[in-house]
Amino acid sequence: MSLPLLESIVASNAEHVDRAVDAVSRMNKKKISVLGLSFKAGTDDLRESPQVQLIKRLLGEGCQIRVWDQDVSLGRLAGSNRQYIEEVIPHIGSMLSADLAQVVRTAEVVIIGTKSVDGKQPSRHGPH
Repeated sequence: MSLPLLESIVASNAEHVDRAVDAVSRMNKKKISVLGLSFKAGTDDLRESPQVQLIKRLLGEGCQIRVWDQDVSLGRLAGSNRQYIEEVIPHIGSMLSADLAQVVRTAEVVIIGTKSVDGKQPSRHGPH
């Protein structure tokens, strides 16, 4: 069965990832923080996430990546979701942080890929 709408979404996501990689490359910065890893806020499902593909591409460009997502904890991921992320980004655990302020503070470039950033996220370092 042909599903043109679904096929166009995949192509559209790939184009967005290409544009984001190009934009970061033009900045000539290597310390990149990505806010949001799952495909939408409120879930830890990573299998359809364009951010996962973006991170994979940026790693291939030699970038150092830090990731914050309030819904994603490697310790809570299970089954095919965990298997997927470990295959696509094998060292994801070392990139994930629950400390939003620290992830932003250490970045030269911040990519916002979630609507769940509201500036009121808890930080181990107090309010900023």
